[in-house]
Amino acid sequence: MAQPWNGWYHAICTTYGAWLRGDERGWRARHHREHVEGDYKQPPPTGQYEAVYRESLRLMSKQPVTIDTPAREISQER
Repeated sequence: MAQPWNGWYHAICTTYGAWLRGDERGWRARHHREHVEGDYKQPPPTGQYEAVYRESLRLMSKQPVTIDTPAREISQER
């Protein structure tokens, strides 16, 4: 009988600038110090945190890093 998670891997990759404060998908303040309406399932109203997002972009010291779609695909080869 196969055990749960046998042969499975859960990997999370994050990149610089992937999810900023004020993001329209919802966001959380560090240690939840600020109450923020919404989350990724029920995002905040459009534009509610636009000023926070613009400030986050301004404070970035580099360009955001993205991973293109082919690089995110999982290979079944072993």
